[in-house]
Amino acid sequence: MKKNSENSGQVFKFKIYSNEDEEFLREIEIKPNHTFFDFHKAIQSSVGYEQGQMASFFLSDENWEKGREITLFEMSDDEDSDILVMDVAMLSEFITPKNSRLVYVFDFFSERAFFIELLEVKNENNRNKYPLCTRSLGIQPAQIVYGEKESEELDNIFEEDLEDDEFYDNDSFPSYDDFDQLR
Repeated sequence: MKKNSENSGQVFKFKIYSNEDEEFLREIEIKPNHTFFDFHKAIQSSVGYEQGQMASFFLSDENWEKGREITLFEMSDDEDSDILVMDVAMLSEFITPKNSRLVYVFDFFSERAFFIELLEVKNENNRNKYPLCTRSLGIQPAQIVYGEKESEELDNIFEEDLEDDEFYDNDSFPSYDDFDQLR
């Protein structure tokens, strides 16, 4: 982790919330010279998520439109790619009072995310250990939702098959006599 003496006495205070539950809120304080990976681990820890799952931060505008991605793992073979990786990208390189919003995607398959805003940049309160979750309200959403819509569609198809008399037509299944002939 790189040290930046210019903002070493400062602390970023972030508010994290979810559009799935308006009572959910986390506030995390972290030093500007920490990496996005440090922030990722702090978020995961504050909500009790398994840290092995894929996640990405996206720089965001005022309307929560996703911009540049900062990913957990580099998955491109292209050496010239413009991909940012969490364990290299420092918060101070991308977070400013004017550029203070992030979208943190924690469930790629269902496109679920936390919305993160920089509340303030303050001087360190002589706490020794950062990052630090300073406020925790509400129950976190499930880390991964396995395609509820797809699951409903499969249930409907299965129910239709159960209602279909042809599905259980005994003529369509081989009889024991047919197996005896194969011997």
